Amino acid sequence: MRGQHEVELTWSGATTSQVDISRNGSALATVANDPGGDNSFLDRTGNRGRGTYTYQVCEAGSEVCSDEVTTTFN
Repeated sequence: MRGQHEVELTWSGATTSQVDISRNGSALATVANDPGGDNSFLDRTGNRGRGTYTYQVCEAGSEVCSDEVTTTFN
């Protein structure tokens, strides 16, 4: 829907066939991962206006995770 926040996450380097994605510390999705390629996920938040989102990608079922990344909509 027009005007809603969308955040595209990209990653590489995860070695599992799936990764867990979290937003603001809560589980968001488990998605396929290509260990040898570039990967992406589009988060359609459903929100509008101001907002801040913090994301992290982890190898599925583990504590092997990326650094957190934050994006802000003003």
